[in-house]
Amino acid sequence: MNIFEFTHFRDYLSTRIFGAGTDKREAHLGQIAKSLGYKSASLLSMVLSGKRLPSSEMVDGLMDTWNLSAKERAYFRLLVQLAKTQSKGKDTSSIVLKIKRHSQTQVTHLLNDLEFTAIKEWHYTVIKQLVESPNFREDPKWISQTLRKKITPGQATQALKVLEEQKLITRDPITNKLSAPNFIETTHDIPSAAIRQHHHGMLARAAEALEEQGVPQKQFNSLTFKVDPEKLPEMKEKILSFIKQLYADYDAPLADSVYQLNLQLFEHTQKRKENLDGTH
Repeated sequence: MNIFEFTHFRDYLSTRIFGAGTDKREAHLGQIAKSLGYKSASLLSMVLSGKRLPSSEMVDGLMDTWNLSAKERAYFRLLVQLAKTQSKGKDTSSIVLKIKRHSQTQVTHLLNDLEFTAIKEWHYTVIKQLVESPNFREDPKWISQTLRKKITPGQATQALKVLEEQKLITRDPITNKLSAPNFIETTHDIPSAAIRQHHHGMLARAAEALEEQGVPQKQFNSLTFKVDPEKLPEMKEKILSFIKQLYADYDAPLADSVYQLNLQLFEHTQKRKENLDGTH
């Protein structure tokens, strides 16, 4: 069951609990209630009928019971937050945008090495993000100035052209407005000159930011530690998961500022070769 296809938490709960078409609905509901630590199913039943909204404890319990992933948990919490905000008569536009963005990040545009070569320069992915900002202007001079004049207007023009050709940004046929709906991802653990060049560009921007930007606009940390090489695949997977979750939690559709997070994991040491006389 794909939680990202749901736009209301109650629809997801009902489908999750009764979607199997069990003949013993009440018994099944009782089992779920029992797993949450409730003596009866009445509270859960009221939530499903719309008479009550779930507490944070119930939400956490359901997510644990169904072993939801970090992305699914974040999305489920947003659905519950939307319902609670609506019940108070408050503005829900920002929450709706977050829900939309969370669901869209599940539509990942996977780029092979040849496809990524076309957008390997650092500013292509930055402009792709900038396109989604509310005050974006399809003006090469504006883009150049917004990116601290790190690129020329000509480079901005070329980037927009290539991004549109590669369908990484799309143009509305009615409004002519550009949008960048999909989360893009490249290959992993495969040697790539294009990806190396992209990271070289981002590292250069990081070095400049270290000198040019104030403390409130940046965060630089480093960690030096010993690692078992056999644990590297597990570490890499956790890093990738962390990056995607950070994007899902903090990517702001209404923001005009584009930030860059770089994480580097590399080895300082190298294995010492055994000397000819057998000593080390």
